[in-house]
Amino acid sequence: MVDYDRIFSRIDKIGVSKAFVCDELGKSRSWLHAAKRKRSKLSNQIVERLAHILLTTPEYLRGETDDLGIKSAPTMKAAAMERIHNVGKASKDKNAASDGENE
Repeated sequence: MVDYDRIFSRIDKIGVSKAFVCDELGKSRSWLHAAKRKRSKLSNQIVERLAHILLTTPEYLRGETDDLGIKSAPTMKAAAMERIHNVGKASKDKNAASDGENE
């Protein structure tokens, strides 16, 4: 059984909205509140996806450990900037490789 308080705490900590989390899971925007209200048991797959989105582990979300399973919690902005950087780097690497083919 997941600890909904931990889920909501992680959402606040990393600075995303509950609607964003629901969207990422392919659920309606009110799904998380409804699940908490009903005390729904979430599937292992959903808990794993939640943990990935919330930058932690399924064990933490289930209350099995107090260890977040991460070294530091980057902000979503920092994570997005890193993805943008990596995409730009991959694009440059691809262009450099194709330039070499034309020689």
